Amino acid sequence: MLLKKIINSSLIILSLMVFVLADQANASQNYSDIPSNHAAYKEINFLTNLGVLNGYEENGKMLYKPEIAVTRAEAANMLIIALGQSPLTGSTSSFSDINAGTSESGYIEKAVELGLFPTTSNGEFRPNEPLTYEEVSYILTKAFNLNTKEASTYGSPFLDVTSKSKFFEYINAAFYNGITQGENGYYCPNKSVTREEFALFLARAKSKTYRLKLPAAPTARVTGAKGQAVVSVNDLNVRSTPNSSSKANIIGRVNKADILDTFATSSGWVKVAYKGRYGYVSNKYVKNKTVKEDRSLNSTPTKVIHSNDSSSPTIQASVTTDSLNIRSGAGTSYKVIGKLSYGTNINVDSISGNWIKITYNGVTGYVSKTYVKLLNQTDNLTLKNKIIILDAGHGGKDPGATKGSIYEKNITLTITNLVVQKLEEAGATVFATRIGDTYPSLEQRVAFAKSKNGNAFVSIHVNAAASAAASGTETYYYVKANEDDRKDKYLASAINNEIVENLDMRDRGIKNYPYYVIKNTSMPSVLVELGFITNSNDLLKMTTDKNIDLYATSIYNGIEQYFSKY
Repeated sequence: MLLKKIINSSLIILSLMVFVLADQANASQNYSDIPSNHAAYKEINFLTNLGVLNGYEENGKMLYKPEIAVTRAEAANMLIIALGQSPLTGSTSSFSDINAGTSESGYIEKAVELGLFPTTSNGEFRPNEPLTYEEVSYILTKAFNLNTKEASTYGSPFLDVTSKSKFFEYINAAFYNGITQGENGYYCPNKSVTREEFALFLARAKSKTYRLKLPAAPTARVTGAKGQAVVSVNDLNVRSTPNSSSKANIIGRVNKADILDTFATSSGWVKVAYKGRYGYVSNKYVKNKTVKEDRSLNSTPTKVIHSNDSSSPTIQASVTTDSLNIRSGAGTSYKVIGKLSYGTNINVDSISGNWIKITYNGVTGYVSKTYVKLLNQTDNLTLKNKIIILDAGHGGKDPGATKGSIYEKNITLTITNLVVQKLEEAGATVFATRIGDTYPSLEQRVAFAKSKNGNAFVSIHVNAAASAAASGTETYYYVKANEDDRKDKYLASAINNEIVENLDMRDRGIKNYPYYVIKNTSMPSVLVELGFITNSNDLLKMTTDKNIDLYATSIYNGIEQYFSKY
């Protein structure tokens, strides 16, 4: 009797296992044309199991047909099911090309009621037309409430989409949320979306599990754009700095008829937004630009202010490194109590210097501000309306310290331009003594700084020594005996400490020395020696993209710390 019960129980369990496996197989439908190694295999099966996708039965096989285009009607159907909504029923149609009472009509009417499709002026829905890339960015942004306010301030990551493009804010929102991506720098907004692509995009929007690695927020902000430029040649170099003396500053190329948002022009160069960052192109090879002079000598400044999301009073931040330590206190000596992955959004409790206090998944701790991007911060009151003069050392006929073909003047200019961008984005008014490979004299630099009535002056340099063993960062200030040196010393110390900590530099300290540009200015002034061009380790740090940006971030952080105190 006992044996019979055991056998019966085993049969019941086996039956349940067979039923579950059969149900799972039925849910995925085993599309013959979607093998397990297919690029969209997981996303297609995820949506199929939710009842969003269906296949085509042909010759006894179930096919997905990933390569065919998705129509606007099919997109409306799949989107409503994915959202858990029900189709509308009614005896009339809102569109002249849709028959009322049909299944197609119900899903389309519901999608339009939810505002998921852009309206048309001729009363047609165009149900059988392929869905385009620009349209998919619109409907997914609307359906899943992606934040377009912040995204609309970013420079476009695509060469065929600018701030004037019809669907600009939606394309940006989809891209910066890890849902869509372009190809070779182009988005192709009028390209038809295939069934494979729609499954990828919809799965990413529906579940963060499938999202692409989030791109870092760009440095270029289109809120400061003055106009647009049309490229007139193919393979035009875009450079990180406005000079053509070296290939090292080339960050990409654009082609004839590409359109770029423009910000300023000076000395034969146009400042543009390129793939979400600032760059420079030669004035000779673009046309139709409407721009103003840049913030170099004898020019006026351009302010760029962060947008404010009044509905979200809590400041949020996004992690910009692969593994960010959460520490028990505000410093690297404190115990690591957790880690955050790239793209994780966190609420900010408070900010003190270079450390942010956070609470994440019930854990309260501190993270370095260097490795997060503040998202919905209101205008940075610490830096707002502060006037800051930046001085890239040497330039033009004066290369500064050299090591082979590497010149101090190029290192200082690259880093200075990055600091300008970071300060402007925080609401500061920034003037640069040079923005290209020019040589203002020391007297001109001082006179320029005085004429702007600045709140702080920072001159950026690179060190050199006869011995290759000499290394490290040092920062100079100058005050005469019996003068109040607190502000100058604090500014020097804040910048120096940031560079030493963030780039693991030898700390050579801060020093009082009468260098001309800091002796003769009339505001708190410092001269930063980033590292030694004659030391291989220092040189490597000053010439790699990741560390160049970290130098700029460190100088920015030091300036911000100074203004939080004075």
